[in-house]
Amino acid sequence: MATLAMVFTHAQADEGHDHGEAPVAAESPAQPRFTAESEDFELVGVLQGQRITMYLDRKASNEPVTQASVELELAGQTLQARTSPDGTFEVDLPRPLAEGSVPVSATVVVGESSDLLAAEIDVHGDEHGDEHAHEGAAPLTWRRWLPWGGAALVVVAVVVGLMAFMGRQRRLRTGGAA
Repeated sequence: MATLAMVFTHAQADEGHDHGEAPVAAESPAQPRFTAESEDFELVGVLQGQRITMYLDRKASNEPVTQASVELELAGQTLQARTSPDGTFEVDLPRPLAEGSVPVSATVVVGESSDLLAAEIDVHGDEHGDEHAHEGAAPLTWRRWLPWGGAALVVVAVVVGLMAFMGRQRRLRTGGAA
């Protein structure tokens, strides 16, 4: 047991090697998005509530395109995007998108060139149900506890092995039969 305790106590950082507390990762569901490509352009759209924010780049150079006309067609609606001050494009949806896979087509016009891009956006409601009922609480699932259970089994196996080894050593020293 003392050997086991020594192994775990030596796993501490020396002076000057303290990395402080680990940053807390923000847990939030990924927002639905779509990606569409053509020979000339890449378009990424992110759905936030009833607004889609789009990022348009030239495919060859990954250079942002901030001056363009972007028209979306989705869920039976044709919507003209407006250019935001930060160079992105935005569309406000008149109603929320239905759950499921929704086809998206975008007509992009930049100067004399135009392109039609197609994609799908996968929209899902809150799949977590009551698991997140307590704000900031992570769901308590068996997968979360599996690594801890495995570690506990390893510790138990090491302790049992050490006890068996120490018992055998004691019997050999006292001259007992094996």
